[in-house]
Amino acid sequence: MKLRVVSIGIKKAIEISKNCKSEDDEIHPKVGAVIIKNKQIIAEAYRGELKPGDHAEYTALIKKCDDIDLTGATLITTLEPCITRKHGKNPCAQHIIDKGIKKVIIGTIDPNPEIRGKGFLYLRQNNIDVELFPSKYQKEKVIIGTIDPNPEIS
Repeated sequence: MKLRVVSIGIKKAIEISKNCKSEDDEIHPKVGAVIIKNKQIIAEAYRGELKPGDHAEYTALIKKCDDIDLTGATLITTLEPCITRKHGKNPCAQHIIDKGIKKVIIGTIDPNPEIRGKGFLYLRQNNIDVELFPSKYQKEKVIIGTIDPNPEIS
C-alpha cells in the first residue's frame, strides 16, 4: 500500500478522533478509525459517532461496512483495539479478525492495564500485521493523560 494513503489515513484518524462523544461523565479516550482498501479510504468513524459508547473500530467495521468485503483491508486506529467488552459485546479485536482485516496501524497502546498490549498481541497471534504510528505522528494523537506511546510489548 502506498505510504501516501496510509499517511492521509493516519492524519484523518487523528483529526476525527477530536469529535468523540463521551457516553457519561467519565473520561474516555478519543479514538478515530479509518479503513483503507484498494488504496482508498472506504470508511471512517470516531467513538460515539452513531451511538453513545460505541467504539470507533466497531462503528467503522460493523455499522458502516457490515455489507462490505473488507478482506485484505488496513485499519488505522488511534488507540489499540479492545480485547474485552462489557454487556456481552464482541471486542473490536475480534471484529477486526472476523472482517478479514490484513493490517492494523495503532496510534497508541491502550493505557488500561487490562488491555495494554494485549490487543496488539492478540491481533498478531491471529496473523494480522500490526504496526504503531510512525513517531512523527505521536504528538498529534488525542489520548487521555501522558503515557508511553511505544511501550515494550513482550
